[in-house]
Amino acid sequence: MDDEETRAIAENLSKLMAHKGHTQERLAKLAGVSQRTISNMLRPESGHTRTLNSLKSVASVYGLKAWTLMIPDQSLDALLAGKRMERVVYSYSHADDEGKRYIERVSEKEFAYQVDKDAPEGRSRAS
Repeated sequence: MDDEETRAIAENLSKLMAHKGHTQERLAKLAGVSQRTISNMLRPESGHTRTLNSLKSVASVYGLKAWTLMIPDQSLDALLAGKRMERVVYSYSHADDEGKRYIERVSEKEFAYQVDKDAPEGRSRAS
């Protein structure tokens, strides 16, 4: 995993733990991993490798797939909506070419809308 992914894991895991009120010890017990594993996941600078099995175990505590923890800059709401994101990815991966193009168009329009909505009045960040 690269630095951005390990930072994303730490940030996303911290948000989920805070939301659920989990300590490192509690999460470790629920995930069936050591507290040291959780500690390492929360400290990207530790240099320890995050194994896929550990990441899967931790993500499953929150009802998520491991890859969703690697997406940077997610809000807590986006993390909690992980199941919806999984459905979008599943739909895209199983769509025919026309369906994929449709999903891409909708995604691009939604992104442009969000950027414009968040721009200061009178300015569009999309342009």
